[in-house]
Amino acid sequence: MPRCTCAMAIVGIAAWAAPARATVMLSLTTEQLTDQASIVVRGRVVSQQVASDAGRLWTDTTLRVDAALKGTVPASKTVVVRQPGGETAAGGMIVAGAARFQRGEEVLVFLRPVGTVHMAVGMCQGKYRIYRDAGGVRARRELGGVAFAVLDGQGRASLKRVPSPDVPLARVVSAVQRRMAVRGAR
Repeated sequence: MPRCTCAMAIVGIAAWAAPARATVMLSLTTEQLTDQASIVVRGRVVSQQVASDAGRLWTDTTLRVDAALKGTVPASKTVVVRQPGGETAAGGMIVAGAARFQRGEEVLVFLRPVGTVHMAVGMCQGKYRIYRDAGGVRARRELGGVAFAVLDGQGRASLKRVPSPDVPLARVVSAVQRRMAVRGAR
C-alpha cells in the first residue's frame, strides 16, 4: 500500500507541475497580431546566431524578406528576429512559447521593434511556418509549451491549450490585408 500511495503522490505532483512548464499568455487573433505588429513579413531563415547577455541566451535569426504585408522593410531586405533562448557549446536555455526558427524555413511573422532587432508579437503566436502539400501552400503556428488564459463572464481565469490547425496561407494573408484596410494601413 505505501508503494501505491507514493506512486500516486508522484503522479499527482507531476500532473500538478506539468502546467508550470508552459508559458501562459492571452490568445491573439490574426487581427490582434496585425494591430500589434509594426511589420508583417513573409521570408526565409538565412542564418541564426546565439548570444549571451547578462547570463541569458538570445537567438538572433536573420530573415530574407520576400514580401512585406505591413510596414517598411529595410533596403537590405533582411530583418533580424530575436527570441529568448538558444544553445551554445557551454549549454542551452529553452523558453516555452518562444518562436523557434530553422535555417531554410519559410515563415510569415508578425514583428515589433526592440532596439535594433525585432521580436515576434505574442511569442510563438506571431510566427507561421509555411509549407506546401497536396492542398497547396499552408501555414501553421507551432504552439507547443503554451497554455492560454481564458476569462469567463465573471472575470475568472482558466487555462486551456489551443489547437493550431494548418490553414491555407492565403487565409492568413487575407485576414492581414482586411485588417490593414479596416485600420487604414496603420
